[in-house]
Amino acid sequence: MKKRVALISIMVILALVPVSAGVNKISAGLSYAMASGTETITFLGVTGESKSESGALEIKVHGTSFFSPKSNLGLSYKASGAKTLSASIDGVEYDPKDDPLMWKAGAFAAYQIPTSSAMFAELGVGAEFSSQSVTDSGVTLTVTEFSVAAYGEINYSFKTNNMFLNAGVSISYPLGGTVSGSVGGVTLSGDISSTVLTIAPYVGFTFAY
Repeated sequence: MKKRVALISIMVILALVPVSAGVNKISAGLSYAMASGTETITFLGVTGESKSESGALEIKVHGTSFFSPKSNLGLSYKASGAKTLSASIDGVEYDPKDDPLMWKAGAFAAYQIPTSSAMFAELGVGAEFSSQSVTDSGVTLTVTEFSVAAYGEINYSFKTNNMFLNAGVSISYPLGGTVSGSVGGVTLSGDISSTVLTIAPYVGFTFAY
């Protein structure tokens, strides 16, 4: 009886394991990032807290490479630039047209799941780094932040071996950051504590290689 149960267990495990290895790929696309939460900044011993909401258009490049030709576990990497389209602080809206781009980079552990001969899913979890700088009246203000992030996506084939439609959603939550101000060769810095959750659906194209 025990041997029979063991044999059935092995068969179930084998049935759940993907039958093909992961696909090395690179994607390019657009996302709309929706962020909301509370941010606390401590600078020169003064602490200020505000609730913010924003929407931003993000252009990104996202690639995935696998550890071996037979593996479904790989390394995913991302680089992007985001432009804020709408924003409010403590319920008061302002025009962000003069806000600079926010640059982001991320690295993730990725896992691919072949769902059919024409489609595969990919899941990833990792970390992101973001940076945004603005200069006004000789003062340069730079905000940097680290976040934990995850994503899930579907890639659907165009009836070719290497071109796919790419659609998914990412989510990130900040772990902390810094704000620094530079003027006349002097730089002062402070800390950022944030609960701003960002959700970003995206679409694009994938090239598999």
